[in-house]
Amino acid sequence: MTVACLEPTEAVDLVDGRLDEDRARAIDEHVGTCARCRKLVAEVAQSDSRGGGAPGGSAPSSGDHVDRYLLIEPIGRGGMGVVFRARDETLGRDVAIKLVLLDGPEAQSYALREARALARLSHPNVVAIYDAGLHGDATFIAMELIAGVSLQAWLAAAPRTPAQVLAVIADAAAGLAAAHDLGLIHRDVKPGNILVGDDGRSRIADFGLARDATPVARRVSKQLDALQTAQAGTPAYMAPEQVSGRPLDARVDQFALALTAWEGVFGVSPFEELTEWEIAAPPAARRAQVGAQVEAALRRALAVDPGQRFPDLRAFACALAPPPTKRWGARAAVAAAAAAFAGGAIALAIAWPSRSPPADAVHPTDAAPRRETLEITPDHATAADAALAAGKEQFLAGHFEEAAHHFEVALEHFPVAAFAFQIGVSFRDVGRPALARRFFARARDLGDPGQSAAAERELAKLPAP
Repeated sequence: MTVACLEPTEAVDLVDGRLDEDRARAIDEHVGTCARCRKLVAEVAQSDSRGGGAPGGSAPSSGDHVDRYLLIEPIGRGGMGVVFRARDETLGRDVAIKLVLLDGPEAQSYALREARALARLSHPNVVAIYDAGLHGDATFIAMELIAGVSLQAWLAAAPRTPAQVLAVIADAAAGLAAAHDLGLIHRDVKPGNILVGDDGRSRIADFGLARDATPVARRVSKQLDALQTAQAGTPAYMAPEQVSGRPLDARVDQFALALTAWEGVFGVSPFEELTEWEIAAPPAARRAQVGAQVEAALRRALAVDPGQRFPDLRAFACALAPPPTKRWGARAAVAAAAAAFAGGAIALAIAWPSRSPPADAVHPTDAAPRRETLEITPDHATAADAALAAGKEQFLAGHFEEAAHHFEVALEHFPVAAFAFQIGVSFRDVGRPALARRFFARARDLGDPGQSAAAERELAKLPAP
């Protein structure tokens, strides 16, 4: 049966299960190849009006209590739940409370699965979960309250450069990679589930669809009813294998994140005008800004065949970032950060000497205060380079204490105030004030007047230890 693109009324009938079996099956096949209809079905299935009844049969409101949490104000709503700013009256802190709006054991099961998935994660780019439980017939989840907006709202609020968008994507990739390390896939990555924090760090949210990454065959329901659509992901961002019901693995998240990135940097969907999984050419003006390397990486991550995508999200994120460079000069100097980041990447370009210093050269640990004018021996350069590489690897994995240890080793071999200062900035930007304080103090004490003054200003901005 040949199916034309859906009208909104038919999409509603599809979601509500009012179509006969043959028609629903034909539409299933069409939706799998039509970007426009996937978006339409997603909008219908995820719309606020289709969120089902309120928990326990009555809508929650400000001033109500959920367990020990006082609901203050609603801050978000989706296809399965409403999110409130709330006050934890036991611990005296503000949190976000998600209440599932669909009644019944199925909804409770989905919400508690989200809690279990998030509780297994501890990563700066994943929204932290604190508590979960039942409230009447509903399930609540208490989680980290993020000061910020969704990526969708952030993109709509102001023009963003490709570099700004890719910094958010790098954060999201780091958080998702940590989830994949635990055997979890998100299965509903989209702009609404990426939060851009006011602190410059972005986080992945809403693991309500996460399930173990062991490949699981799933057939898209012949009626795409609202509950299963919410359970299975948002069709507009589903990978081809997810739409068609083939076995899934973590590469569905890579596809969805790449689609999100493409829309962010190019301003259009890669499948906007086409009915097959063929990627349209992006607008020429944006294409020039984004660059061939990024476009090629996104195209690979959007491959129809999962086997042609990147092996994992870390490889994908690396392909989106410019490679680190090393410059050689007569004297050691720090080049500032080569790429800004918010919890997802660090790239420092360090200039090492091109020749050995004279035999009586001052050893770095005994040098005078102006460390930037020191000659550094090749052995020290090699040791510092290795420590920096190890630190960057740990930083990208979210292991910040281990990263700090390696950066301190690098500073022992390359004691330069500007280097220490930049590391302090890096830890400050990912919300690690104690580590930032350690390196700003080191920059202050290394003796360069300009860096010392800048380090003192940064130390004054940090919260008291």
